[in-house]
Amino acid sequence: MPGLESFNFTTLSGIISGFVGFGPRFNGKTCLANITSMLSNDTSLVSQNPAFFFPESTPGNPIFTLLGCNALCGSTWGPYPDDGPRLYEWIIPALLLVANMHFSPIGRKRYLVIAQLLGNPVGCMWRLLYLVEDSIESTQQAHQIIRDQEKRPNGVVKHFKIQAEEISVIILAAARLVPSIDMRKLSDQLSASLDMVASEAGEIRCHTLREKGIVLRDQRSHDVRRTGFAVLIYILQVIALFVAVVGGSANPTGGKLAPAMLLVWLLPVVLLSNAIGDYGCWDTSRRILFDLLDLFRIDLDDCIIDREISKNSTWRLFFNELACSGAVVRSHPSDLRRIAMSIISVMPVALACAAAFTIDMTGPTWFSCRATASLCSLAWWLLSAAVTGIMLLFRGRHLWRLIWLKDIIFAIPILVFILLSASGYFNSCFCSSGAIFHGNGARVVLNQSASYPFNNNKFYPAVVSTGIVLQLLIPVLVWRFQRQGFRTMWWKNPLAASVLDQRYKAPPPEAQSQTGKVVEVTVASVPSTASSLAGDDDN
Repeated sequence: MPGLESFNFTTLSGIISGFVGFGPRFNGKTCLANITSMLSNDTSLVSQNPAFFFPESTPGNPIFTLLGCNALCGSTWGPYPDDGPRLYEWIIPALLLVANMHFSPIGRKRYLVIAQLLGNPVGCMWRLLYLVEDSIESTQQAHQIIRDQEKRPNGVVKHFKIQAEEISVIILAAARLVPSIDMRKLSDQLSASLDMVASEAGEIRCHTLREKGIVLRDQRSHDVRRTGFAVLIYILQVIALFVAVVGGSANPTGGKLAPAMLLVWLLPVVLLSNAIGDYGCWDTSRRILFDLLDLFRIDLDDCIIDREISKNSTWRLFFNELACSGAVVRSHPSDLRRIAMSIISVMPVALACAAAFTIDMTGPTWFSCRATASLCSLAWWLLSAAVTGIMLLFRGRHLWRLIWLKDIIFAIPILVFILLSASGYFNSCFCSSGAIFHGNGARVVLNQSASYPFNNNKFYPAVVSTGIVLQLLIPVLVWRFQRQGFRTMWWKNPLAASVLDQRYKAPPPEAQSQTGKVVEVTVASVPSTASSLAGDDDN
């Protein structure tokens, strides 16, 4: 069988004439009906036109050469007759998934993250994994503080039974809400502030730590239930393509299924973004955090790595972290964990492109235009992640803008390709002939009813179901890999009810004098460098 070595001028001219748009439009069904009628009246046309037909052609199954198809059926691509339904059958569920991505509360500019989602999904997945890694590191540092403080006789941590999770909630909040912070230095200062014997002052400090930690934990939010509903709609819409009674086709083609599977990587990314969640209001959460740090007299100036970044507004901080670093950079996972995170980051896109490629690698065309486009999409997304990695070697206050523009540049061709593919851009003689694979032996088989039973009843359902199941297993894999981080993020203090009840039913310990009279205690009088970092929220 001729292979890729047969790629010649005929192949090149087919690409140009098929894609640029010169000549009559290709319409497979109309052409099949016309040629079938023509050959039924005169079967000798096959032998008389060997440049147009293969010898095994019959009136019911004419097999064209590429030259014959261009001459008799149209030399350029033609839109599908059902291009409208092809688009809304999967594009609306895909839009629902994107809309259910968990966006941080930074005003309207939060939607700029969509550029990274579509232009660099590998980087988006990497960032989500690093957010959980940040939680893991905060937990490890909190356990280290507990171990250090338990060595102190009659220390406040041991006496008042402070748990590691109560400390890790504070460290995690600082890692997320304070820009360019060194988590290790913050942990050291927090440990020093708790290095005291059990006393009234120690009780005040432990009570405040516990109370603020509970409030900060309650500030975290997610939309897992709503996102689960959007995921279910997407899955049902893909399944509906196989069921004619609910609006699908009894013979769903690869042209319908491949675009839907190419975007199936949205499922694990959107699910993980909501499983991780974020603080419902950054300004409120930062005020709570700064009140605690001020009371503990923690010098944030000593913990800040880059003061320029820390002076920016809230949304700018978010994009400095999102685009400039591609992730939270305070965590220091081991080399083995970084390798595992890299593999997991690539998995959603790689599995999605593999599913689309497998669907397109079916007879009689085999390796053709759509299969090539699926491989190019994977290479394009991997290139986007590599370009981001190279750009991160250079630092600057405007770097996030450059990376954001880069993501837009990479996202536009992917979106255009998917829309054109669903509209019929690969519906041409050249793509139908499999010329990329067959070379000079390229043939156009318009009557593909022989391949429908196997593809539609066995092959396509197996590929689609396997692809969706594997994508849904990725969040499960991430949970197993980073379960310590998830547990810290969503840990609920069993003492929360009693602590908050005490807060409202009686004055806290620091608000009582030795005579039992209530006095006003505020943190306004405490010297603070934290409040200078709050910035203005540009909503």
